[in-house]
Order: sequence, then structure tokens, then C-alpha cells
Amino acid sequence: MVCSKDSKLITCTLFLDLSKPLTVLIIIFKKLFYYVVKRTPLKLLASYLDDRFQCTKIGDTKSSFLNITCGVPQGSVVGPLLNLIYINDIVKASNFNTVLYADDINLHILGENHKMLEKTVNHELKNLTTVFVLTNYVSVIPKAISIITISIFPFQLIITQYQNKSA
Repeated sequence: MVCSKDSKLITCTLFLDLSKPLTVLIIIFKKLFYYVVKRTPLKLLASYLDDRFQCTKIGDTKSSFLNITCGVPQGSVVGPLLNLIYINDIVKASNFNTVLYADDINLHILGENHKMLEKTVNHELKNLTTVFVLTNYVSVIPKAISIITISIFPFQLIITQYQNKSA
């Protein structure tokens, strides 16, 4: 925003939510191996994620325990870390300035005018889809897309917000 204010550029921020596939753990382990996490630490993590069971309790009624065959335990300390490992290479997939926090993805880019910014955003989203989305088997959840553009002109702040509610 400071860069945009000083150079009179328009800032566009996209807030995305990705759906992850059931094969997410396989991809995470491949990335961990790539990042040189091998042998004992990898086995320790695998044992944490393997052979887990869960049940549901509503009032006094409790279901039987069932084996969990995919995913990361909700509410765990390890979960957000594994998610960041899973999505961290999104920053290399486009020229967006990317901010990652847990499972939130914010993409920022600057443009000289709205028409040029729209063209740039569409081009970068295409790159993101080709390089990251397809190789990591994720999809963008259309309902969860929000876009904000901020323009600063002399004595005036213009904010435009779009949230896809129709998808």
C-alpha cells in the first residue's frame, strides 16, 4: 500500500481459498523429501498421520471408531505447518506478491490503471493455474474469492470490493 501511495498505482488484492485433494499427504511427503526431510523425521511424521481413528459424540450417543485414511488432524499444531509446506511454492507460480497465513492466501499486485490491472491479474491467474493449481491438484473455490482494488488519487481514496456469491 505504501508503494502504491507513493507511485500512484492501483493495488489489487485477491483473497483465495483452495480445496485440497485427498492425495494431499502424498504431495506433502514428496515436498518434505524434496526439502531434505528424510529418514527418522519423515517416519515420525508418517506415524503421527498413520493409523488414526475417530468417533463422533452427540449428547450421550457415541459412534463407533472408524479409521481415518486421509487428511491431517484438525486442531493439531502440525496441521497448519503441513498446509504451509503444501502451498508454499505458490509464491513461485506468478508475479503476485503472495502472503500465506495458515490456509489463507492473499495475492497482491499493482497496476497503472484498472484496464491494465485487470489484464495483468487475469494473466497472472492463468500462470497460477498452470504452474501451481494443476501441479498440486488443488482447485480454487469460486464462492470464496474476494477481490479488492484500492486507488489513491489526490484527496480521494477509492475502494472497490467484489465477492463471488453466485458460484
